[in-house]
Amino acid sequence: MSSPAPLPIYDRYLSAVREALEQRSDQWNFKSDAGYREVLEHTPVEFADAMLAWSLNALPSLTLDYIRSLCERNDSIGKPVQEPIVGLGTYSTSNMKYLCHAIKVWQHIESLSLPRVHIIEIGAGYGGLTLFVDGLESYFKTPHWTYTSIDLPEVAILQNRVTETLDLSLVAFDMTTPKFEAIEPGLQFCVSAYAFSEFDQATRDWYAEHVLRHCRHGLMVWNFPQALEGIDGRWFGGPPYQFVEWPITRMPDEPRLYDGHELVTW
Repeated sequence: MSSPAPLPIYDRYLSAVREALEQRSDQWNFKSDAGYREVLEHTPVEFADAMLAWSLNALPSLTLDYIRSLCERNDSIGKPVQEPIVGLGTYSTSNMKYLCHAIKVWQHIESLSLPRVHIIEIGAGYGGLTLFVDGLESYFKTPHWTYTSIDLPEVAILQNRVTETLDLSLVAFDMTTPKFEAIEPGLQFCVSAYAFSEFDQATRDWYAEHVLRHCRHGLMVWNFPQALEGIDGRWFGGPPYQFVEWPITRMPDEPRLYDGHELVTW
């Protein structure tokens, strides 16, 4: 099964990614590009406030100063739009999304008591979640871990350049070269924070065949419960469904940002 073409809703996003690939890292401004922000870097400030409050409650040993250090590191590239976050300071509000989701990832991995884990993220953007997962590992009983992402070809190239610039523990593959079969299935842990829930069905089916069937465990934040028809006639989004062979657990995500916002684990 060849990888499907991306939906037209990603056209302006991909244009911004391609522009970034022609620039040096110190010239990057993709995070503030209007087309890029149609897909990423648009977390409403009220959501950021709620996610920060949830994160501090979920991980009481976490300090505001340490959170600020992660935000400053992430915001050091791409010239993001920054807004005041209550009690924290002025940063990209998407940092709070990555903080909240990284805590959920480690909580679920810790509950599985795996000796080691290979995290595979579907739709990793520029690698923001990776930065926060890496930054929070010392707060949990973390196993030996590695981190891989799989995305559209040009997006994967940008992820690898961000990895090099910020010295992250991420290796990004594009959808034309999936290489996950050699990793022991029980150790593969799939993560997708929003992306998988937003895809059209053909793209979901591709990931199910090439990635998810190798992942015995995983976590998805499902933010797109209502399917919509795109301008090319393809439908995207829709409610959670049985996309892996193992039983899944569905629960309302916290903080509950809107109806249908769910956390799906297996």
